[in-house]
Amino acid sequence: MSYCSDMKLGLYMKIPRRTLFTAQILGCILGALSQQSVLIWMLGHISDVCSSSQPNGYTCPQGRVNFGSAVVWGAIGPQRLYSVGKIYSGLLHLFWIGALLPVITFFAKKRWPKQRWLHAIQ
Repeated sequence: MSYCSDMKLGLYMKIPRRTLFTAQILGCILGALSQQSVLIWMLGHISDVCSSSQPNGYTCPQGRVNFGSAVVWGAIGPQRLYSVGKIYSGLLHLFWIGALLPVITFFAKKRWPKQRWLHAIQ
C-alpha cells in the first residue's frame, strides 16, 4: 500500500513514470538488502539477541506474535470460533452478503437508470 501511495504521489508531482518506477525499485532493493545485512550482522555479533535476558532489550517480539497466532489457529481453531452457534458465527453471513450486493446494485441500475443515488454506489 505504501508503494502504491508513493507511486500515486509521484505521478501527481509530474515525475516521469519510468524515472519514478526505477527510483522505487532501486529503493526497494537497497532497503531490503540493507535490512537483511543489519539483521545478519546483529545475529552474528550481539550475544543472546533473542533471549529475555538480553541486556539491551533485543527480544525478537515477532517470533512470539507468530507463535501466538499459530496457537490461536492451531489449538483453538477456526471451527471453535466460526461454527454455527459460536461467538463469531454471524461473520460468515458477510460472505454471501458481499457476493450478492454487487449483483443487486447492477440490476437496480439497469432497472432504474435515472436514479441518481444508485449511480453514487460504485
